[in-house]
Amino acid sequence: MGMKEKNLYHILGVSYDANKSAIEVAYRQLALLYHPDRNHNQEAAAVMAEINHAFAVLQNTQRRKEYDRTHVFRTGNAPPPTPVEPVINQTNWKPRTETKQNNHQPYLILQLHNHPYAVQLDTVISVIPPKTIQWTEEKPSWISGVIEHQGNYYPAADLRELLDLSLPENHIAEPFLLCRIQGVDIALQIDKALRTHTLSTSEIKAVPKIDKDLTFSFLNGLFLDGEQVVLILNPEGLLTAAQQNELNDFLTVLALT
Repeated sequence: MGMKEKNLYHILGVSYDANKSAIEVAYRQLALLYHPDRNHNQEAAAVMAEINHAFAVLQNTQRRKEYDRTHVFRTGNAPPPTPVEPVINQTNWKPRTETKQNNHQPYLILQLHNHPYAVQLDTVISVIPPKTIQWTEEKPSWISGVIEHQGNYYPAADLRELLDLSLPENHIAEPFLLCRIQGVDIALQIDKALRTHTLSTSEIKAVPKIDKDLTFSFLNGLFLDGEQVVLILNPEGLLTAAQQNELNDFLTVLALT
C-alpha cells in the first residue's frame, strides 16, 4: 500500500476557502523557515519541495479547482473551513477593553535581509548606532570582532549570519542590537531597527512545524503585521552550546588583554 498523499491545504496551513493572498502569506512564512538556503537540516529540502508543490497547485486557479474536485470534495461533502485569524490594522488597532494589560508585551521590530523580525523589548539593552568593528586574532570565526560603546567593549556578531541569511551588498554602516544572551552582553549587527510594537499573547502564533524533527529554538512564534509575517526571535536560542562556550572563552581572553 502506498503512502497516503498529504493534503495540500494542510501543508500550507490554510483553510479550504483561503484566498490567494492568504495562500501567498502562508507560503512566504514557511519558505522563511524551511528553504535550504536558510535551513541546513537534511530534511529541509524535502519539506520545501512539498511546500513549493502545494503553493504551485493552490495558487493556480485551474489546478486548484482540479485538485479540489479530485481530492478534497470527491465525497460530495466539503469540509468545514478553518477560521482565518483577522489581520491587525496597525493604523487604528487597540487592545480590547476586557483584555488585561499584562497580557500585552512590547516588541522591537527590526529588519534582517529586507524582512521584518521582532524581539521582546525586555531582552534588548539598547540599539547601538553603526560602529567600527575592531579585529582581534583570538576571536571565534562567527564573531566579527569587538565594538566600543560608552566606554565598554562588547563582542560583535552579525545576526544575519547566525540565522544563515545572506548579507546585503552594502552592510558597513549598520546598527547593532545589544542583547544579553545566557548572561553575556553581545552586539548583533542588523539591517536596521524599525519601531516598537505591542502584542497581546493571543496574536502570537506557533511556528508551523511540518516535520517533528525540525525544531527552531531561535524562534518564539510569529504574528501578522498587515500583510507581512513577522518572526519573533528568541535571543536565548540563537547560539549553540559550542558557540556559547566559545563566546565565554573569548570574553576571558578579552578580560586579560
